[in-house]
Amino acid sequence: MDHISDEELLACSGIYQECVDKKLELRVVCAGSEVFTCAIENPNEECIDFRRYQTDGSLNRYYYETPEIVRSAIVQLCDFFSLQLASSDFCIDQSGNIYFLDLNPGGAFLFVEAYSDNRNRIIAKVASLLGGGDAKDYPSLADFHAYQEQCVINSVAL
Repeated sequence: MDHISDEELLACSGIYQECVDKKLELRVVCAGSEVFTCAIENPNEECIDFRRYQTDGSLNRYYYETPEIVRSAIVQLCDFFSLQLASSDFCIDQSGNIYFLDLNPGGAFLFVEAYSDNRNRIIAKVASLLGGGDAKDYPSLADFHAYQEQCVINSVAL
């Protein structure tokens, strides 16, 4: 970086931040005032972004209880920007420190529900935000998969 001028840096769009020795990545979804979290363990040490490996089967993704400090901060941030739905990325370093990486109002969230043993009912919450009522009145991703499997079974029986 010593040989790069300020003018050259200003000409390049990008985000520069300190390198974090990550133990775990978190995808945090805020829908209304509810927060849903999925942990992502990336064994591919040569890559700092899990998204490169999201389809090769090497990632370990699972439900993660949202830390209260993360939950309250992301709800406040979404409230500040008047967002009803946003996905955020966080990481946790080897010492347990939590780092905020980004906020994306169009970020992916289906995998957060898919890897949560139906504890994260994000689709139901989004449906309730769009259609009104309570999230418990709408189906979840697991409900849809069960319905889809039943349709396949019924079509085979015909």
